[in-house]
Amino acid sequence: MLHTRHREHTNLSGNAGSNSITVHAIDQETGMLSSAVHRLELQAPVCLTFMT
Repeated sequence: MLHTRHREHTNLSGNAGSNSITVHAIDQETGMLSSAVHRLELQAPVCLTFMT
């Protein structure tokens, strides 16, 4: 399970072609994504499920 230590808004991207999931911070003023904060190597991630 991935836990971010940042209290900012984040974006998760599943990349089936590169077999990874990346986490980016979202700039609240511009909406731009930062460089990857985290990168997880997985086999063909095609679905992200959020559990609360």
